[in-house]
Order: sequence, then C-alpha cells, then structure tokens
Amino acid sequence: MNKYNDQYYIAVEPFGAEQPYVIADKITSTRLDHHQKLPLGQAPLTFYNRNKEQDRAKGNKWPVTPVLETGGDFLVNDIIREQISHYDIDGLQLYPAVFIDDDDVIHPNYWFLNFYKTFSYWDKKQSEVICIDGYLAEIDKYSLDPEKLGAITEQSRLIFKMGGVTDPYIFIHQTLVSFLMVNNCNGIRFFKTTDFEEGDQFRKRAKYLQV
Repeated sequence: MNKYNDQYYIAVEPFGAEQPYVIADKITSTRLDHHQKLPLGQAPLTFYNRNKEQDRAKGNKWPVTPVLETGGDFLVNDIIREQISHYDIDGLQLYPAVFIDDDDVIHPNYWFLNFYKTFSYWDKKQSEVICIDGYLAEIDKYSLDPEKLGAITEQSRLIFKMGGVTDPYIFIHQTLVSFLMVNNCNGIRFFKTTDFEEGDQFRKRAKYLQV
C-alpha cells in the first residue's frame, strides 16, 4: 500500500458558484506571468471578483472567506500564513496580497501561495494517464511516487504543486488539511489522492472534505 496516497489531498475550489470568481488585476497578472519567486518589498498582489457587476445585479453577496481560490491557486489569510510559515516548504513563497470585495472594500490580510517550482511527484507506472501532450501528461487518477517523496523531508513537501502535467493541482499534506479543518478555514475543498478521479471536482456527489 502507498501511504502517500492517503496522506495527501488535492485542493480545489468550493463546488459550483459558492464564492466570488477571484482573479488578479492586470499588474498582478504581469508580475505572476513568469512563475518565479517574487522580489520582496514591492506592492502587494491585488485580486478582485471578476463577476462583481453580474453578482451585484443578481443580488449575490459572497462572504470573504479565509481561503480564496484564484485560477487554480489560492489566497490565504494571516492565520493560515502563520501556520504554513513554521515550515521550510520547498518551492513555495507566501507573498502579501489584497482582495477587493464587491463593495470596493480592501481586505489586506491575505497571502498568495506563489509556487515558483513544480514537482513531478506522480508515479509514472501507477497513475492512470489519459494521454501525453508533448512534455505534459493528462492524468485521470493520481498515484504519488513513494521513492521521490520518501527521499526528502516531510516538512519540505507539506504543500507542493504537481509538475509535468496538464492540470498542475496543489497537493496538501494531511497535517495542514487537519489544521484548516479544525480552524474552520473555508473556501476550499480537499480530495484524498486515493479518492480523486479527474472530473470529481465538478460532481456534487464526489467524496471530498469541506469546512
């Protein structure tokens, strides 16, 4: 049995339209375009709800949650940042960010999870691969590589973004998932690696954890 498939969870946005459609503004998009570590001391990254006007017209008013998903990446609040910063996680930078809500209120207590490295920690023999597109694999069901993960310290890989794949999901160790659940850090769902099959993020009856 591969213990790592039980220890890690795939992080995705809440089901359906249960939070604002968070995107980066133009300046932030340019700064993040190169997928590199960002220089410290510059202005915070800025995010907002792309569907603000439509939501206003429909009367939708979304809560500003501890976690906000933005195009496959995440913003987290100060409490989560404090917990993550206890660990020396390879390839991850916590960068200051702000979220501007639909009432144009600026929420400054956010941090962008900037993954400036990706890691091909998927098992090429045990994962169910749909196809290979150039250098990237489209994967239907993941199995994590025990040799690669076992060769590095646990704290350095508590969170990582998968590399070598068409959909680079973020994988989070059960240690941090438990912290997020206990502290009611909503705005995110978790699929255990063993339970997840591509497309489950769109299926209401799929098995997942959510605060």
